[in-house]
Amino acid sequence: TLNKHDPIHLGRRLHLGGRSDADAYYSGGAGIILSHEALRRLGERAEKDASVWEGPPGGPEDYLTSRTLRNVGVHTVDTRDKSQKHQFFTLGIGVEREIKRSYDMWYWQFSKDAVEGADKCCSRRWIATHYIR
Repeated sequence: TLNKHDPIHLGRRLHLGGRSDADAYYSGGAGIILSHEALRRLGERAEKDASVWEGPPGGPEDYLTSRTLRNVGVHTVDTRDKSQKHQFFTLGIGVEREIKRSYDMWYWQFSKDAVEGADKCCSRRWIATHYIR
């Protein structure tokens, strides 16, 4: 059970470079959810230092958001369901249900726990998806 007083943020966990929690971030396209405590910490930090959000022009805002939150003690967590199926969809739920593994594609390089096929990848109780029309 999640508690709004815990410093957490939720989303589809990806990894930039390595595979450790230190380089984990949430895909912005799949949505990012912040707890009350995460927002409080972020707001207090931004009031003291507006440069907290500084980064390269144009992003990557999703990585910068997770990095900034990590700097105020808010970390990523595994948001898969009890069956280890994803609830946030970076590429859109339709694409992720049908996608075939290709190690040339950024998605497979950045997602350490991605799996192929609808029966393995995708929770029936999903929370957010990218690319809805």
